[in-house]
Amino acid sequence: MEAGHASINEAAAWRSPVTQMSASRVSSGAGLLIDRVSKRYGKVMAVRQTTIDIPRGEFLTILGPSGSGKTTLLMMVAGFEQPTSGDLRVGAKSIVALPPEKRNFGMVFQGYALFPHMTVEQNVAYPLMVRGQKGPDAVKKVKDALEFVRLGHLAARLPRQLSGGQQQRVAVARALVFNPDVVLLDEPLGALDRKLRSEVQVELKALHELLGSTFLFVTHDQEEALSMSDRIAIMRDGQLEQIGAPGELYERPGNRFVADFLGKSNFIEGVAQGSMDGVMVYQCGARRFSAEACDALPGEAVVFALRPEKVGVSATSCGGTLNEVCGRILHWNYFGSSFRFEIETAELGHVTADVPAWKGLASPRTGMEVFVNWERNATCRLAAEPYQATPQVAHQNAAAAAGR
Repeated sequence: MEAGHASINEAAAWRSPVTQMSASRVSSGAGLLIDRVSKRYGKVMAVRQTTIDIPRGEFLTILGPSGSGKTTLLMMVAGFEQPTSGDLRVGAKSIVALPPEKRNFGMVFQGYALFPHMTVEQNVAYPLMVRGQKGPDAVKKVKDALEFVRLGHLAARLPRQLSGGQQQRVAVARALVFNPDVVLLDEPLGALDRKLRSEVQVELKALHELLGSTFLFVTHDQEEALSMSDRIAIMRDGQLEQIGAPGELYERPGNRFVADFLGKSNFIEGVAQGSMDGVMVYQCGARRFSAEACDALPGEAVVFALRPEKVGVSATSCGGTLNEVCGRILHWNYFGSSFRFEIETAELGHVTADVPAWKGLASPRTGMEVFVNWERNATCRLAAEPYQATPQVAHQNAAAAAGR
């Protein structure tokens, strides 16, 4: 099998790891505090006054688009970049002045960073060697680490003789062999194919739960963040936008950027009319709709996020207490288990709906008139103004574009 292509059987083989190594590692690690950390490159602020308190044993994911500062933040935690200001602490101890090799952090890189001329065993042993650990104890640690990721039988192979999934597991074993306080992961699943990636996501999360160590994971993949994390920190333009549990961020995004970046959202803009008995009425054009009551005053502009999977589509009006508008199908796709409809409406503009196939239209067609509906509790109120970069960020972006 060629490197870079691994079978699902290989991912399945990583289940039920041996307990000899894990027994000594459960609840190992420590918490990490990123305290008002900033990083400046000349006139550009890559990270701005970011504070994240990561409790011991948490799996925290830093999520954001390219250029959001997530990798720069991880590199500062690892010690490969020095903060312009702020502090980094493990427990009560500041580590900001320590070089990477003194921080006792394990790291898994996106490209795995395995030494091509070293065997699997030698790659895993390398962190112990640079720490001056040799002899029978080091040999046992390497053996246990490889058995832990089910690669003991491949100890003598070179990286080029391994699949992508196997290389990823070697990188994990190397990061864990010296019992690190924190494990840092920089998009480590990026080189895997889609199906194997899904399998290894489950295995990596199970590995975290077994070890009890603190994991700091960086990715731009929203599904990856949602499926693996205890909490997610979303970054934009070098600063923290929102942090919370995956379900909290998905169901209650704090602003339009978070709602649009973490998954997909429809946005409904209107004017509040008033609230009564837990229900708020708002108006869009000539139509009125209802939502859960909030603190918006009559006449105040309101913006709601409406997830596509919470939108219903039918050939006839549903009536009742549902919010409903009429529209026409612009495009539609069938995915086996579901339909995705792109619908144009007079009141809301363009609406995206993801509908289970068994509840979908019998014979959808482009141009077909349909009714779009949603429950009043399906929407989440956001800040009224759409996202605009700060003047400083806008200037930096313009300068960068001119430089290209």
